[in-house]
Amino acid sequence: MKKVFLFLATAVLAVAACNKPQYIIPVDDNTGQDDPEPQEGFVETTLTVDIVMQEGVNNNYSGVLGVMPGEKILEALDMTANEFYTAMGTYSGSNAQTSQEKNTILFGVANANNTEDFKWVPSSTNNFGHWFGKNGELVAWGDEAYFFMESRCEWGLDAPDAETLAALWDFTVGCFPERTVAGESYKATQVFLYIDDDDVEHYVYVVWNITVEEAEEVSLNVVGTQEVNYESPFYGDYTSTPLYTEIDTDALQAAIGIPLEDADVYGINADGSASLAPGTNFWFTAEGNITKWGEGAGICINDDAGDNTWSWCMFPDEALSGQTLKGAVAFVNPTDNRAYVVYVTVVITAIDYLSFNVLVSYETGESVYTLTENNIAAIADALGEETIDLATIGTDIAMKGVNSDGSIYDGGYTANNGYWYSSKGDVTNWGSDDFNTYIEYRGEGNFGCGLWEETGVTNTVQLALVKGDKQAVLTFNLEVDEQKSYQTEEIGTLTFNATQKLSDGYGGEVLVVDYEDLCTKLGLSDETFAEKFIVITEEGTMDYTGEAPGFWFNADGVICNWADDGSSFYLNVKYGENLPEGATSKLIINTGIRAEENHVTATGTFTGKMRFANIETLKHVTVTVTVTVTTD
Repeated sequence: MKKVFLFLATAVLAVAACNKPQYIIPVDDNTGQDDPEPQEGFVETTLTVDIVMQEGVNNNYSGVLGVMPGEKILEALDMTANEFYTAMGTYSGSNAQTSQEKNTILFGVANANNTEDFKWVPSSTNNFGHWFGKNGELVAWGDEAYFFMESRCEWGLDAPDAETLAALWDFTVGCFPERTVAGESYKATQVFLYIDDDDVEHYVYVVWNITVEEAEEVSLNVVGTQEVNYESPFYGDYTSTPLYTEIDTDALQAAIGIPLEDADVYGINADGSASLAPGTNFWFTAEGNITKWGEGAGICINDDAGDNTWSWCMFPDEALSGQTLKGAVAFVNPTDNRAYVVYVTVVITAIDYLSFNVLVSYETGESVYTLTENNIAAIADALGEETIDLATIGTDIAMKGVNSDGSIYDGGYTANNGYWYSSKGDVTNWGSDDFNTYIEYRGEGNFGCGLWEETGVTNTVQLALVKGDKQAVLTFNLEVDEQKSYQTEEIGTLTFNATQKLSDGYGGEVLVVDYEDLCTKLGLSDETFAEKFIVITEEGTMDYTGEAPGFWFNADGVICNWADDGSSFYLNVKYGENLPEGATSKLIINTGIRAEENHVTATGTFTGKMRFANIETLKHVTVTVTVTVTTD
């Protein structure tokens, strides 16, 4: 389950302020060119929207409905609803730095106290809309954020239907949880700028006045109760456990007199008091009092899908290990407040800090597990030490592979500073009949955990840290993550030709990629490249079979593994920290062949394909590499 606030999270805004009449309006072809110098003369229209919220009820991310005075906006701009919809265009980019496209109306914010001060940022939320600070200044979601206005309309359709146009002026007005205060008022101004055919500038200011009031407590008539108890291991990833399957639906509906799907649901505190408003997501402290997501939270009872598939999850804080967590929700008939309360108790089993659950990346076949302070303390305790120096793991503290029967492997490392294991959990060697897992110590408390299998495959292996006559046995429970697949649109191609001698083998030609040209094609920059650039197959997967990110191919150009019969050549991509010393480009492709029996034994031509993609925009460039093998 994702965190309850993620749908509105933004990064730090990058905006530019300017005063009238300085502005830039993107033209319809989205070339980014400036309009001609503005002519004198402009028309201003100021409209207001008053919003009342109740503290603890409406002032959160769900917010309330705010409706802009649409008819007056259209009148001021001399437009129809369809024309306004088209003129707004769309916005693109991250919430931190967005831009409008194909628009003739510029949307942004004005200083609440000085409408000469503009910031032409179309959005700092997930749709057209903005986050504001306490005094109405434009901010990002975060420590300074107090409230937001976000459009409920679906933008960018070629032909919006009546339902879409009906939502043209509908905005969600919400607040950062527990930050706004009853009795206070807040103000923010959004602005539309349109230049008509006579070069007259039309400014329409929409001033939002938000008042927060105290809410009255809800009095429920409890006519039925049920207790549901769980014993659960600690989960550090919001793992969801179904609750709805345990609820006695027949008893619930008989008690409150309506079907479950018609009931309002309230959170219930340990003293029996209810939340100020119904909802679909309630966090509780360990004692069972309603709280917010974050430090001090225990379990969350939620119906995030909105289809009465109620479930619970725990906050990923290892301090919950061994604790009993409580929470309760009431299903309420809204006409008479008859309530059926479901009490949930979860006993969290104590964490074994010498046992680690590792979700291994399908694409790379590896993930890194880093020892926590609790792990280190448990290791030190097992070794009879007050603490341990991580730098001594593998030297003063010996590392020994452990077989599935618990015996210590009598031999040296079979992997790089670690061990290979079979699917049964026995220490083995790389290349053996049944090798699929490795554990390698990378220093500074980091263990490389590899599992070369398909999605969903699991394996449990053990590694002993030994000092003197004491040992700490580390258990690694590995599971292969789901394969990711990206459906991307081709926007260009790159073609490379490489030549190498048969005797060169793995040491083939290094191909230099025009980094700047690729960035331009994919909409990347030095700042975003490492985060958004990916290498994928023609099927859209990162099923790397070579040194990641890279692939082995057979003679027909089909991706395969090195160990497969017929594996012939590889393409490995290098950039960032993986670039070799002396590289002449920020992006290169290493090539090479496998000149061995049953692989490449004669001259020939081999072609392989892959895609360079922007993971955010889902655009890709197809890369074709042809390797011609010659004799000496």
